[in-house]
Amino acid sequence: MPVTWQRAISVGSLLASLAWLAWFAGWLSPSVEPDGWLALLPAWALLLQPAVFLVEVALVARVHGNDPAPRPSARALVAAALRESWLAAQVFAWRQPWRSRAWPDQPDAPGLQGVVLVHGYLCNRAIWQNWHGWLLERGVPHVSVNLAPAWADIDSYAPQVEQAVARLVQGTGRTPLLVGHSMGGLVIRAWWRWRLQRLARAGDSGDAGTAGLVRIDMPHVVTLGTPHQGTWLARGGGPLNVRQMAAGSTWLQQLLASEAPGWRSRFTCVHSHCDNVVFPPALALLPGARSVHLAGLAHLELAHDRRGCQLALDLLEPPRTGKSTLP
Repeated sequence: MPVTWQRAISVGSLLASLAWLAWFAGWLSPSVEPDGWLALLPAWALLLQPAVFLVEVALVARVHGNDPAPRPSARALVAAALRESWLAAQVFAWRQPWRSRAWPDQPDAPGLQGVVLVHGYLCNRAIWQNWHGWLLERGVPHVSVNLAPAWADIDSYAPQVEQAVARLVQGTGRTPLLVGHSMGGLVIRAWWRWRLQRLARAGDSGDAGTAGLVRIDMPHVVTLGTPHQGTWLARGGGPLNVRQMAAGSTWLQQLLASEAPGWRSRFTCVHSHCDNVVFPPALALLPGARSVHLAGLAHLELAHDRRGCQLALDLLEPPRTGKSTLP
């Protein structure tokens, strides 16, 4: 979602709360005494978001079926919903509207392998706040994209990923590892298909430069709560990229059919049985990929849990010295 929209929503909510407080305190209309449900309006507003997440986790439990992931307990689902509500307030009311540029990219580190971070639906690069800190701790070069526009064909984001990859290749001389949260994992898959199509059209035989692309090897990819096979939650339709993420969508089937097994084997798919957006849990898995189950985490939490970052760090190759094999 564009930062301007998120800022407008954030400021609008704050002003509405202040106006209610002034009215309730009698500063605006002292002759009118608030009563009934109007007096409880702020409480209803505060409870709305947790209620939405509780409905989502109730759906998680209902549609779990025979999914291979262990069935979460009611206590685990409620706890995940409450944590997710608090995290969502931080992400959507503060970090994304006001702090999306607070953590600059770190693309320059010759000889080190870097990480490209690709956010998901209605998010921006601020979703990676924790990852920026963790990667800086380890001295890992990284670049995070801001996908735009928000409601576009997932394929249309491919050039933005290519630009981020090119920045890291230029700064490190290495093929980066890519990490995608939610829709971001599908964007990475769509980017790779786009690359192969560009190379095929250019009649390339190994030199990506003839197609206007940076030269890289096949990268490793870590996905966090990505609807590789769609999600039950998208069945109601919506913008194009939401419809593309519906379970069993034509777009997902065509994407899978275009991919070689060797490419899918480069993926590590992190999922959770308490994910309130991508469910049932098996839909977050890519056939032929490595799967890692992190129990108890809700959807946003998957991008804020250090174990996911450690999985990515474990895949990084040792530093290289001397001249790079990439241009």
